[in-house]
Amino acid sequence: SAASDVYKRQGPIYGENSAPVYWGEQTLAPFLISCGFVRGENHKCTYYHPKHDLVVLTYVDDILMDGEEKDILWFEKLLEARFKCKPSEWLSEGNVIDFVGIQVFMVNDCIYLSMEKYIEKMVIELRALGMVIPNTKCASPMTTMIEDGSEPLTTKQHRLFLTALGCEAWLSHTTRLDVSHAFSRACLLYTSDAADDMQCVD
Repeated sequence: SAASDVYKRQGPIYGENSAPVYWGEQTLAPFLISCGFVRGENHKCTYYHPKHDLVVLTYVDDILMDGEEKDILWFEKLLEARFKCKPSEWLSEGNVIDFVGIQVFMVNDCIYLSMEKYIEKMVIELRALGMVIPNTKCASPMTTMIEDGSEPLTTKQHRLFLTALGCEAWLSHTTRLDVSHAFSRACLLYTSDAADDMQCVD
């Protein structure tokens, strides 16, 4: 029929383009600042509380806290009074924390970061999509420019190329700084759209 229903939305929908603004900038950030946190100038997801000597890192609705137990518990109470929260995970020897795909673990009072599980999952998923990922080191060094002129990427190859670049971007911007150069070289080929470019992300 020609009849239709109109609904009034009461809040942001998870995943929509405006959600980061509504949540991060208009909800979470003002709340943290009202609690006495100072927001980072370079990294806006970093907050520091001078009185409690507490560092807070945010990634959408994931929060990582670094400080003394009493200060973390103080902040937890404020969070739970304002938002519906899941139980916190505490880092200790033998208890690994997964923070946005990064395994945070402790050995002999030293803290380590690893993305081994993320990389293993990435390789499995890319292979399932059809990418050939060798178990050996790259045959051609990244100092060698891949020649232009090969056949253009198919639609499927182009989508796979972008998926692989996205995975590598996450690695290079979090814990795997050693792959940043290879990632930047692969990005240079983004606009060429040649089949040989797949060598850079394989």
